[in-house]
Amino acid sequence: MKHRYPDKVIGIAWFAREDYEAFRRLLPRRDWHATYDQWEQDASHLLDLQRREGLHALKVPVRSDTYAEWCWTTGQEPHSSLSAYVSERVFDLAAAQERRKLK
Repeated sequence: MKHRYPDKVIGIAWFAREDYEAFRRLLPRRDWHATYDQWEQDASHLLDLQRREGLHALKVPVRSDTYAEWCWTTGQEPHSSLSAYVSERVFDLAAAQERRKLK
């Protein structure tokens, strides 16, 4: 059976409220919003905007401990690898959504 993947799938790193400060400490060079609520508002706006532009935009849940472990095991630098981490996971999420639609 051939799997069908949506075109133009993109992922947006989606932080958990209780993990936001841990990510800020893990990635101190990143330009962070002052609060989780500010970040969530802007991230939701970006997600809506990309969906209106016809992109299949997905929230990709990320956790600081899992991300740090991934960086360590893959030899990636945390400051420059969040996009790669999200990219690896977005197609799995899209495929799971497609499978649910086929059921």
